[in-house]
Amino acid sequence: MAAGLCGPAAAQQAENRTVIEPLTVEAIPETDRMSVSVDIGIGGEIEVILPAQATTGFEWQAERANDLLRLVAECEYPGDTDRLGSAGTHRFIYRAESAGLSGVTLRYVQPWEPDEPAITVELTITITE
Repeated sequence: MAAGLCGPAAAQQAENRTVIEPLTVEAIPETDRMSVSVDIGIGGEIEVILPAQATTGFEWQAERANDLLRLVAECEYPGDTDRLGSAGTHRFIYRAESAGLSGVTLRYVQPWEPDEPAITVELTITITE
C-alpha cells in the first residue's frame, strides 16, 4: 500500500496520536534487509518511521501477515528543506487487535519494479493479552 502525501487532516491526526505502548523503529539499514522483533500487548500501537525520498521514484509498500494487526495511520513527510531530492520519512502506525504472532513486511520499491526492493524491513510481532 502506498499512501503518498497525507492531507493536512490525516497528517494532523497521525501527529496527535497517543501511542498506548510507544515503540518507534527508525530503520536506516546499512544493508538491503533488516529484521526487527517486537513484543506488544493487545491494544498497543507500534510506530514505524522509515527514510523516504519520493523524488527517486521509490515508495514504501507494506504487507501484513494476518489481521492481528490493523494499520491505523500512514503518512509520508517531505524533507525539511526546499532542496529538490531532500530525504523525508514515511510513517506507519499499527494497532495490535488480537493475541498471537503477526508480522509486517515493508519494501522500498519503484512501482514499475515491485519484485526488486532496494530495502526490505521485516517486523515480527508477538501480541500478548
